[in-house]
Amino acid sequence: MAQTWHDLLFAHWPVKLSALRPLVPPQLPLDTFDGSCWLGVAPFHMSGIHARGLPALPGLSSFPELNVRTYVTLNDKPGVFFFSLDAANRAAVWAARRFYRLPYFKALMSSTNLLDAVVYASREAYCASPGTESYGGNESACPFAVEGSAPRRGAAARRARRAGRGPTVGQGVRTVSLADVGPAG
Repeated sequence: MAQTWHDLLFAHWPVKLSALRPLVPPQLPLDTFDGSCWLGVAPFHMSGIHARGLPALPGLSSFPELNVRTYVTLNDKPGVFFFSLDAANRAAVWAARRFYRLPYFKALMSSTNLLDAVVYASREAYCASPGTESYGGNESACPFAVEGSAPRRGAAARRARRAGRGPTVGQGVRTVSLADVGPAG
């Protein structure tokens, strides 16, 4: 898959390893930095989504997305464990769940440019039963899907463009609350 990310924000909070460990499959070692795991929320707008060698399909290749994540490494390959990925495109949600085994959910989303800020809003469209536990990659990580006890490795290449500031984010399905895991330290 090829895609471009626009108006991207990576917001991160330190979290104790002991708080995240029960939420991530045991075969995926959690990464730490400065003694903490990190919980991230990443809203952005995707465009130009298409299979390599094929053109982007009008109406299906541009939409906002929001993901809630933490970081893992498997066999010296850095990766991202996604707790949830919300997208405003039903076809993209279906394809990502079906072919990549990622925990995508249909959401009512918007991204609005206001002066020098980008405002994101996301609300679950419906509750869906989660698929397999999965994680995928950012621009420096590989996507993995965990099925049963065996992780599968894929390849990803994503590029971010201009980072946005000041998002407003709402998240409903498979949320990890900072109040539940508490701060690191």
